[in-house]
Order: sequence, then structure tokens, then C-alpha cells
Amino acid sequence: MPDESMREVQLATDNFNTAFEQACELQRLVEMKGVKFKMGFANGSLAETGTIKIKHNLFEEVDDLNRDALEEYDAANAGVAEALAALKAQERLAFKLNPLPAYGEDERLIPSSMYCRKLENALVEVRSMLTHWGIRAGAKDGTSAKDVYNADIIDMMVLVPPPPPIASPKKQKVSNLHPSSPTKKGVIEK
Repeated sequence: MPDESMREVQLATDNFNTAFEQACELQRLVEMKGVKFKMGFANGSLAETGTIKIKHNLFEEVDDLNRDALEEYDAANAGVAEALAALKAQERLAFKLNPLPAYGEDERLIPSSMYCRKLENALVEVRSMLTHWGIRAGAKDGTSAKDVYNADIIDMMVLVPPPPPIASPKKQKVSNLHPSSPTKKGVIEK
């Protein structure tokens, strides 16, 4: 009988395969007839090699100041902290900070500083919005018709939390001489 982690991996793989097939079917249902060029959120012909691209805009352009959101945002690493400091130094901000809404198993919002710990290797449900643009061929400039699909994340919910981290072995002092060496007791290191 396979162990629990292998069963979860197979379950996630099966779920991805189903999600990929459904994403491709959605794209096929709304495509324009005769369009050869497609830019989609589901890319590839097989789930085993395909990808699903879902995006989230962290910054949105606005006309007013939005310094409060910068003060509340948790910097997860030094690079993010430097970028936030540079943004705070600007006289006028022309954006709104829009952190990804991610919720834990308890349905509480996960702080942005905890994303790596709470989301990495977790099984999550992603709610998203699919947008389709059917762009007709340009008669004047000769551009071809296109089907363009975008998927934007609305929010995420942790269904199965990540496994606990593997503890590293304790540091142990290692002797220069083998422990059963007869000369070990006579050696004094300086």
C-alpha cells in the first residue's frame, strides 16, 4: 500500500490533470472560429507537459496617495524590504498595494510574511476569474485574429497544509581521530 504522502501527490496530480482538461475545454468553448493564434492561461496539449498560468496584480494604479498599505505590508525578505523602502521614499505614490488574499484552513487571512511557510507545498483551492478577448484580424495592418485568455486570482484557500519541515540532524562534534583509536586519549588539541 502506498504511503500517505504518495497518495496525496497522486491526488494532486489527478486534480491538476482534471483542472487542465477543464481549462482547455473552457478555452475551446469560447474561441472564435478560424482563429489559429491563441494566447491562453492553459498552455500545452497534454496535462503532463502543460501549464496553467494564473496571475495577480500586486500593484494597481491609482490617482491618490496610499501610504497606509505600505506601512501594513510585511516584508518577507531583504529584497522586498528594499523595494518597499524605495517606494516609501517617493513623494507621490501612483499605485495601490493589493496583497494576494490567501486564507488558511481556519478561514483566516494569512499575513503576507507567512506566505512561504503556509503556502509552499500546500494543496490550495484557487478562485479565479477568466477573461477572454476575441481580437479580429486587422484589415489595415494585416495582423491576424487572436484569442487571448487571462486568469486573475481572486483568492486562495488552504485545503491541505504543507507537511512539517524536515528537522536537520543536530550538530555534533567530530573528532580528528577515530573514536576507537588507542592514541585518542593521548592527543590534546590546542
